[in-house]
Amino acid sequence: MSPRARASLLGSLCGLACLLGGPVAADDALPPLDPSILEQAWQRVKSAFYDPNYHGVDWDKVLERYRPRAQAALTQREVREVVTEMLGELKASHTELLEPLYMKRFIEEGPRQLPVPQFGMTLTRLEGGFFVSRILPGSSSAAAGIRRGDRLVAIEGRPPLAERLFPLPYEAGLGGPRSYLIPCEKGTEVGLEFERTPTPLGRYRLRLRAHGWNETDAAWNGRRVIEVDGLRFGYVQIFHLLGRQPFYLTHDMIVRHPHLDGMIVDLRGRGGDPEVAEKLLSIFDRSRVSDRPRAPSGAFFSKPCVALIDRGTRSAKELVAFEWRRRKIGALVGQTTRGAFLGVDTASGFMKLSDDSVLMVPGIDMRAVVGGVDIEGEGVPPDVAVEDPLPYANGEDPILTQGIKTLRDLVQASKRHAGAWH
Repeated sequence: MSPRARASLLGSLCGLACLLGGPVAADDALPPLDPSILEQAWQRVKSAFYDPNYHGVDWDKVLERYRPRAQAALTQREVREVVTEMLGELKASHTELLEPLYMKRFIEEGPRQLPVPQFGMTLTRLEGGFFVSRILPGSSSAAAGIRRGDRLVAIEGRPPLAERLFPLPYEAGLGGPRSYLIPCEKGTEVGLEFERTPTPLGRYRLRLRAHGWNETDAAWNGRRVIEVDGLRFGYVQIFHLLGRQPFYLTHDMIVRHPHLDGMIVDLRGRGGDPEVAEKLLSIFDRSRVSDRPRAPSGAFFSKPCVALIDRGTRSAKELVAFEWRRRKIGALVGQTTRGAFLGVDTASGFMKLSDDSVLMVPGIDMRAVVGGVDIEGEGVPPDVAVEDPLPYANGEDPILTQGIKTLRDLVQASKRHAGAWH
């Protein structure tokens, strides 16, 4: 299948849910209670879900079990949680409910790359509490010295609770921990207490102010040249595959540093547009043949490369990871990807419910696109596996560390093979 045909078929893969966010403002007043969204969501799944057998689930009985819980909910957030849990019965990716505030900030405003008021920090809820799982380069959280793995102890002196945080979109059917944001508006200042080590001496307090920032800014701000053993490696982190920026920031990195010995492409995080995925791959694809007259074929960057993946790598980024291996571009380092590889039709896959939340339902089985390989629910495994525990990580990044080592070995082997060393 040609890249153009693949892009056409995958045109809605990941769809709107792949817009990764930062913090958003909480509702000033509770929205009116509307338990009817459960049946609205159930009906749309019944008519639009890609598998007529609903992954072996008796969908009629599912409604009977969840209806009383939705009717007994005390807040609309609880109703949405019941809907999310019901959707999880299908154990399918791209089956999720998107909050109205998320839609406004990151669907309606996000594509225009407007600066999003945020702290630049994502929290993941694990058994021991809420741990910082991501810091956006250039954000106020990065400037304050907050590190990945720090545990959030308090917000304005109060213990963090899921009910007081803003949940990121979640596919209950795929399981795993949930991630949250601290609600804010631009200029919001909040007092936070963290724990870097599980001891009294490991605690610290600070006040953090939100400012306008987004993942495109973070990607440009975070790219760098890594020097090791006399070698120079370019590093780019692709937060999402939306718009032209992922291609431009990678291409520009290579142009600005013509003497790089290798490249590290960080694919950790959500997906995006498969056409952007194909454009990113074209930079490194040695087998590429251009369909434009007089346009060059082959890879723009043909030196050794490594791609970083983890359990957050999903959707269109899993297409990149799969093709990265199939086209023999380089090694995959990290963890098996999310396994979220169903397609969403833009016409029928999204439905606005009566409480202004939006339901996403997958309508396309994508196995044919990757030669029958079952990525959905399975993921793309790495060539080099890395353990990456989050709690009290002290800012360490074992996947990146191993990626640097793997790329060093590939570059040194390449130089020996080319006869550059004696």
